[in-house]
Amino acid sequence: MPPFAQEAMMRTIAGLENARIMRYGYAVEYDYAPAAQLYPSLESKKVEGLYFAGQINGTSGYEEAACQGFIAGVNAARKVDGKEPVIIDRSEGYIGVLIDDIIHKKTPEPYRVLPSRSEYRLTLRFDNAFMRLFTKAKEIGILSSEKLDYLENSIKIVNDEIARLKEISVPMVQANVLLEKLGSDQKLTKGVKIGDLLKIKEVTYDSLKDITEINDYPGFIKNQIETIIKYEIFIQRENEQIEKFKRLEEVKIPVDFDFSEVKGISNIARCGLEEIKPLSIGEASRISGVTGNDIALLVGYLK
Repeated sequence: MPPFAQEAMMRTIAGLENARIMRYGYAVEYDYAPAAQLYPSLESKKVEGLYFAGQINGTSGYEEAACQGFIAGVNAARKVDGKEPVIIDRSEGYIGVLIDDIIHKKTPEPYRVLPSRSEYRLTLRFDNAFMRLFTKAKEIGILSSEKLDYLENSIKIVNDEIARLKEISVPMVQANVLLEKLGSDQKLTKGVKIGDLLKIKEVTYDSLKDITEINDYPGFIKNQIETIIKYEIFIQRENEQIEKFKRLEEVKIPVDFDFSEVKGISNIARCGLEEIKPLSIGEASRISGVTGNDIALLVGYLK
């Protein structure tokens, strides 16, 4: 609004009739390219070799811009080298959630990444990024060989230690002595695996030194061991959902596929599919207006 309009509006508010504006409000407007015209690699579907990142994709925020710039830059370099693009999907990182959302969902305002936008919030924790994205980091080549070796060894330690704790049994009396020492009200009536003992709220990884040999691992490793064991049931349940998601992602749709050939799908679904041109059944299922029936017909036609 121009200054005179802001002045007039303010004076309509009781108590502000004589107030003075020290700094007028302002707004920023910018043009953007429809993100539906992008592949998950952030390459334009309209112009081969052209990659878009940041505000031009209809997003807002420093982190949002940075992660898109990273993915677009990596994939532009890989395109020049004749390599396949690196895609982070919804189950692997919030980068994947952001890119997947802006490509398939037409948001009426600049898009910001929020934890609530992800279906897999137990898996996409900040503390396990070194495990989740290790393979991607190795593939892209952004880490030194020394750093890769260190992280790979750390991941092995986490997995080996979890397996070890699940195998070792501790007598009931010894376990109850530990629980009492930690101030827990829980009393066991039989012996238990150390892995199950660690699931009790008051028990930490470090406190297990009273009943088994514990190495002095770095904090981020001990945190993973403890978190994965304590929330095992919930993480396992989410992993099953991710497996279903992965199976749909693996059913590929040819780049030049003609969606008009599929009989029976709704007009709104056909319109969305022809605009987005999804590369997998999983991607197709996330397009606005595409129903389960449309996906079933599409899968049947592909087969």
